Amino acid sequence: MTTRFSGHAGTTMTIYCTAIGLLSSTFTWTKDHLTLQPSYRIRYNVNSTCSALTIRMTKKADSGNYTCKNRCTLINKYNKYLNQKIN
Repeated sequence: MTTRFSGHAGTTMTIYCTAIGLLSSTFTWTKDHLTLQPSYRIRYNVNSTCSALTIRMTKKADSGNYTCKNRCTLINKYNKYLNQKIN
């Protein structure tokens, strides 16, 4: 599943990724195939069925392909691909 977003620099962007299933899930976020590390501007919150990636004070350099990877032993792996463009 690919979703396209666009926005303006200097704003806050939040992307949600949800898993459907009965067990807890593990979420991983990547940008352009590199694992995102939490920082002052980039953070992600996770519970058993949802993860939210938030990027504060967006910059043009934040444009790219974001992927949410979800793993659960009773559910097939679900990936959500997002293309984000910052103007």
